[in-house]
Amino acid sequence: MVDTFLLLFCGERAPNYVFYIALVSFWLFLAFIVTLGSRIMATPEQGPFYGISGFWCWITPNYPTERYTLEYLFMFTTAGVSFVLYSLIFFRLRGNIAVNGWKVSFRRRFRFTGPKDNRYHAITDPCRTAKS
Repeated sequence: MVDTFLLLFCGERAPNYVFYIALVSFWLFLAFIVTLGSRIMATPEQGPFYGISGFWCWITPNYPTERYTLEYLFMFTTAGVSFVLYSLIFFRLRGNIAVNGWKVSFRRRFRFTGPKDNRYHAITDPCRTAKS
């Protein structure tokens, strides 16, 4: 998702080591969260932290706050970030957003006047063609 955003919105690609660091960091974070739940949040009064919960094994219904936080918070956060990034990509390819270095400008609609027709072509970038 971030690689697609960098490539289509900014026109740049991050080095491979950035993705390796992100991959390892996310897996370590997830391992930390899974370990943290069973070690710190579990109490003998509420029963086991992990167990059968509906149709799969996950946090038991005895821990509703932890269950919703550790499950749905990540899903909704990822969905929200994806929506924002892909919306920005859409408006960039459509021509409503122009990026020139760190400068971002907005316009109602860009209309490309080509030699054959007056339709907008997503492959032509008005910012890059204006420089050359």
